[in-house]
Amino acid sequence: MSAEPTPQEPEAGPPEPAKAQEPAGASETPENPDAAKNARRTSENETGDDEDGELDRPLRERMAAEDRERHLREANLRDLYGEYGDGPRAGRDAISGGAYRVKSGNIYHADRMVFGGREEEGRGGVVHLAPNRRQQLARVHVPTASYERLAALLRDEPVVALRGGRGSGRLATGWMALLDRRRTAQAPVGWVRDSVDPLDLTEERLDEGGGYVLDATGRAWTRASADGVFQHLAAVAATRNARIVVLVDQGFPGTVSAVDHDPPPPGPVFERWLSWELGGAAPAETAAHDGVREYLREGCTLADAVQLAKDAAEALRAGGGLDDALAGQPRRLRAHVATLLSPEHDVRRRCFLLGVAVLNELPSVTITRAALQLTEILADPDHTLVDPESWDALSQWVDYAQASQVPDERGRGSRISLRRSTMASIVLEVAWREHPTIREALLAWLGRLCEHPDQAVRIKAAHAIGRLVTYDFDVIDGEFLRRWSVSGRTRDHWLAAWAIEAALLSQHVAPRLLDRLRDWAGGSAAKQAIVARAYGLGVGVEQIDRALPALRQIALRSSRPATQDAVSRTLMEIYGPDTAVKVLSELAEWAVGGHPGLRRTAALAMTRLASGVESGTCRLLLAEFPADKQDWAREHLVSLWENALRCGLIARMPTGVIGRPIRAAWDVFAEWVGNWATVPGVRPVVEAVFEGAVRNHLRGPLRLHLRHWYLRRVVDIPLYHRLDHHMKGTAGS
Repeated sequence: MSAEPTPQEPEAGPPEPAKAQEPAGASETPENPDAAKNARRTSENETGDDEDGELDRPLRERMAAEDRERHLREANLRDLYGEYGDGPRAGRDAISGGAYRVKSGNIYHADRMVFGGREEEGRGGVVHLAPNRRQQLARVHVPTASYERLAALLRDEPVVALRGGRGSGRLATGWMALLDRRRTAQAPVGWVRDSVDPLDLTEERLDEGGGYVLDATGRAWTRASADGVFQHLAAVAATRNARIVVLVDQGFPGTVSAVDHDPPPPGPVFERWLSWELGGAAPAETAAHDGVREYLREGCTLADAVQLAKDAAEALRAGGGLDDALAGQPRRLRAHVATLLSPEHDVRRRCFLLGVAVLNELPSVTITRAALQLTEILADPDHTLVDPESWDALSQWVDYAQASQVPDERGRGSRISLRRSTMASIVLEVAWREHPTIREALLAWLGRLCEHPDQAVRIKAAHAIGRLVTYDFDVIDGEFLRRWSVSGRTRDHWLAAWAIEAALLSQHVAPRLLDRLRDWAGGSAAKQAIVARAYGLGVGVEQIDRALPALRQIALRSSRPATQDAVSRTLMEIYGPDTAVKVLSELAEWAVGGHPGLRRTAALAMTRLASGVESGTCRLLLAEFPADKQDWAREHLVSLWENALRCGLIARMPTGVIGRPIRAAWDVFAEWVGNWATVPGVRPVVEAVFEGAVRNHLRGPLRLHLRHWYLRRVVDIPLYHRLDHHMKGTAGS
């Protein structure tokens, strides 16, 4: 059968509805022998794959599984990293934080207050603080001399640098100074996302009289071309009567106006945050509590003070006391964990504690087996650690590990959860730093867990490895990352990506890992496969200008279906309000170009992004774009749909495109057609696709599918005729 099936056109209307069959031109036509042969080709740089069969699953099933995986990863990172992470990260829809786990709607990182709920979106990478957040900021801010100096400079200077270290409260000081400087109460205050190049910041992105913080800590331009960048920012801000505070580190050498930041003392920070959390004045005995005063003196950071205030408020509301809150603080927990891991305790209990720390909240059988595996690895070959005459009850091990058994509601035994999830990170850190003799055994054990059949176990093991990267980069790099980077297994590529995801949350190793991703994007097939996945795990949004060129490079070089699918998934993950224009522009270039890998990858990404129109989760609708971008978006969406539909044909793939047809593209497009009258933004795109059917060699397949959709009752008679006439150029208004 040819690629342009020519069924008889209905004289007076479409055929009578009947039991639907798949369109012959779409699913029953034998595959083109040459295309099938090309699909089996691999370049000299390609490797084998042990999990390509996963791609045979329906797209909906795979996307649902990916959602479950995403939730698991995010929850695990909050436990393993959340309380102690030292850098921000961004997800698809909102920035989330790397310092303190979200408990009541926000995350505080001393010099980075980032809120769990969505703030007010500005234009082009600018985000506004919501009014309730500004109120909170005013209540908890502790003024210092640097705040007064900064506010004074901002009265006349459009751009001022605020110099200080991370965790010193710079962001709150910058925002408060900007709030004080505003000419009107309505003028917005917010921040410029890290993904925005400061030289790309234009006056159109700023609001009249607005104030913005730009975090340039550690950026290369602050060393090489700071004066030029500041001149550009000053010119842009002056045209809008706006102000910009640029956060820089203490070594900033620029000659521009700068203020050295004075961190506020932890005591007042604690008191103000506690009052805010309690909704009123804190109890008088709180400030006089000996344990609190001692904790706030002994090397307490601002983040420590805020977390103590939040935990103290939670304990007081629950009828507890301040001692309960103090016991859960990082430094106190670290000392307690060091005691639990000391040699005076039975090795099996210590192994169980490590097992719970790495596999927190997994089934008790899984954790117990993993703990016993570690015990075996640590055992002397000539000595048996398990005494058959003495069995320990699981409850004793659980109590020792400061954990609880929670019955599984689905009748699958019980799960074990740390009573304080913050212990997960501390246990791993103390074990690695203070017990060097078990490091080899720990690495061998984590390697075994990475081969576990349960994906949840593999994710947690990889995240633990990523945490260890922050303690000893070279050792973990050689033991795991570099070994995975020469593997031909998709499973290993995911392990590397998950480990990198966890390690990137540390500001200390993030620059080195970002350079690694840049280099690997031009490396072997295995390295490219890792990069293709890693950019979709949070970092791609903030590093959009690194991610898109890397993904293009990978799609140009790789013909592996698994890698193309990974790139398409990453593009879906990094697509969001701030990145939509860049991602859509990139995909449109891929779709209309002549490279087969780019075109097929663009089709996969389009199919993913366009799905969910019936459930309301589709993010490609015209209403998602500003009014001045909707015509532009419609043209790009039409080009992407045309490419995706051509890549979904079995009878004839686009010239040079190799790989299996993307049949899901037609299924998703059918959803768009079926929501013609109910979902705003669908109609102009669908109309344009049908109008261009002849020009894009889609008339035959579209006619065939249109008849099929009528038989399935996806379209009614009026819509059938309307779309059919669009292909003939005779559609009515």
